[in-house]
Amino acid sequence: MAEDSELELLRESVRRLVERKRPAIWNSAGATGRCDPDVWAAVRDSGLLLAGLDPAHGGFDRGLAAAAVVLEETGRGLFDAPVLANMIGLQLLQRAADRSARAAACLASVIEGSERLAFGWSEPGARFGRTGTTVHHVDGDRIRLSGCKTVVIGGGDADTLIVASRSAEGSPALLLVPAATAGVECDGYALIDNQGGADIRFDDVGLPLDCLIAEGAEAQAILDDGLDFAALAATSQALGAMQALFDLTLDHVKQRVQFGRPIGANQVVQHRLVDLLRMIAETRVATGAAFAALAAGTADRSLAVATARVLGCRAARKVGQDAVQFHGAIGTTDESIVSHYFRKLIFLSTIFGDAGHHCDRFAALDDGEPGGTAGPLSEAEATFCEEIRAFVEAELSPETRAITAAGGTPPQALRLEWEQALGRKGWFAYSWPEAEGGPGFSVVEQFLFETITAEMNAPRLPLFGIKMAGPILNAFGTAEQKARHLPGIMAGTTSWCQGYSEPGAGSDLASLQTRADRHGDHYVVNGQKIWTTAAQHADWIFMLVRTSREERRQDGITFLLADMRSFGITVRPIISADGHHGFNEVFFRDVEVPVENRVGEEGRGWSIAKYLLSHERLGVLGSLALRQAMGRAVRSAGRLDAAGRPFGDHPALKARLTMLKIRMRALDAWIARLLADIRETGSVGQDVSMAMIAATLLGQDIAEFNMEMLGEDALPFSFADSRAPERRFGPAEDFTRTATANYIYQRVFTILGGTTEIQKNIIAKSILGLPS
Repeated sequence: MAEDSELELLRESVRRLVERKRPAIWNSAGATGRCDPDVWAAVRDSGLLLAGLDPAHGGFDRGLAAAAVVLEETGRGLFDAPVLANMIGLQLLQRAADRSARAAACLASVIEGSERLAFGWSEPGARFGRTGTTVHHVDGDRIRLSGCKTVVIGGGDADTLIVASRSAEGSPALLLVPAATAGVECDGYALIDNQGGADIRFDDVGLPLDCLIAEGAEAQAILDDGLDFAALAATSQALGAMQALFDLTLDHVKQRVQFGRPIGANQVVQHRLVDLLRMIAETRVATGAAFAALAAGTADRSLAVATARVLGCRAARKVGQDAVQFHGAIGTTDESIVSHYFRKLIFLSTIFGDAGHHCDRFAALDDGEPGGTAGPLSEAEATFCEEIRAFVEAELSPETRAITAAGGTPPQALRLEWEQALGRKGWFAYSWPEAEGGPGFSVVEQFLFETITAEMNAPRLPLFGIKMAGPILNAFGTAEQKARHLPGIMAGTTSWCQGYSEPGAGSDLASLQTRADRHGDHYVVNGQKIWTTAAQHADWIFMLVRTSREERRQDGITFLLADMRSFGITVRPIISADGHHGFNEVFFRDVEVPVENRVGEEGRGWSIAKYLLSHERLGVLGSLALRQAMGRAVRSAGRLDAAGRPFGDHPALKARLTMLKIRMRALDAWIARLLADIRETGSVGQDVSMAMIAATLLGQDIAEFNMEMLGEDALPFSFADSRAPERRFGPAEDFTRTATANYIYQRVFTILGGTTEIQKNIIAKSILGLPS
């Protein structure tokens, strides 16, 4: 989604400030852990610390979105002023200011630039623990504070410390402590990223009573939201640093020549860079969603924060490590900016909780449901969702639902029953506009339709007619072709298959060899198609054939429709390793296809085939199978072991399921972002290709988890009925007959439609501009 003009101006302003104050030479030898007064004066005078504050306290209208911009740009520029520490402190103060005069006064002083803040939270040996040993008690008209805080960012420069404490009875509290107070001892030092940190000890420090700015449940709420903001703030800074380091690395691999060619031409390097790009994009989307949840105060905001934090920490470590690797030995030296970014990312992926800590937080906060959302819905969209649910409840047979819920494949008769019910409702061709005979669903409504039917265990619809043949005919077909074929597609009474891949022409589709020679009013087709899904059920096939041989291979390809009952067509089943009959080989021997079945001009089939891509993308992201598998993962984790304990409570399995839920939540945020782009611009951006890779890899990992949850119970295997098309499943939803088969079958999703490796090649060339 494009950034609005206000945020763009803010970003440019912060970037100019950071560039102006960057060191000319990167050298850690003189790092003292103290902020240059001139640098801090520039920060103070710029007003950038106001980003994220409420307008009532002098903040910008854009709230936390503005804070995210400032933090990202200071991370991008390796800015070592304690911006992070002060923005966190301001967030805590503004929450307490309405109830505490001292907090309000301190907030005003920081805003006007006369005070600097630091937040004392971490304690020695606590490893991100939220229950510390720093304690206070009331002694007459004074508060006595004792304890120690460690790795206090900006602690050596701070005028005022915000300290998390506990009363003698264990009640949480927040105190404002002037740094110059007797009994406060500050041991300052440089942190791994060269900015200042400090260990601060409180030796029976006496404070006025009004220094206690929040206590009890109020203090806990402020602290929880403050720590959520702190974790997101660190992730935002990491995003800026990751993006800058990625850009440096991308330029390096394009220019660095070894063995006579740029190292960026190496496919292994390209694929690793695409993986880094995907991790950064995923973190950016999840972080944006978490800031929005925190600003709105939604009930699941801490889950959103934990999701962004886990992904951000993992991405930061990976980007840092790989950047050093790609730069080689120079990347390990202090004189290289690469090592400074690496150290910054180490810091930012650790402070306020690393990936492991926030995985544990997610697991503790999680309600056990698989989740899934398209973002905030309008009233009309919410009503539409209820209409879908009512229809599915009325029309989808319990038998079909039970088979799908357990991971099985309903028999064709049950599938057709469901598809034709949708046809009677006018929803089978759910992605078609009204002008073409469809229901006119928006792209958001299409996604909601796919998601809700998945949640209610409807079988996946055959997309060859709905998403492929139909759109092609509507866009390129003649009036006669439309009249002949579209009614059957819309009603769910005519089924289709796709004839693209051939032996030796899979991902490299332009090398196909099936020939169509014209003889008068018909073509004679000879050749073979392979991996033809559902050809055994199809009435028609749309296919690419070669009608001439041109210097550019794509120029001799034509798009034809053929009746599967034509003389000379033979279908041979290909049984998958899981026992499923989904794929087929289709042989053409002197098959006569009328010229009237050609779609578009002869030799223009390649352009028509590319048109289909826009109709497939979001359907893959909102895959019914993916969401149904996630639901099975949650339910299978609830199975009880011999001691009556849920298998999902075992530490290793719990950690794996938590990570799957985090990735699913991140994918949902990504989809919501793509849908928002569509609402705004009518099209999706380049991120959709990376989101598709994330979705297919997640599907494979969910399937693996479901199989491994069964342990040795997953090993008995009946090849003939492994996907259990006829089985009657009981209320226990026994997955033992399907889990291993589904794991095996999931391999196809990183192969079909062009392997994941081919997709990475395309991203490397089209988005990153890497050389061949």
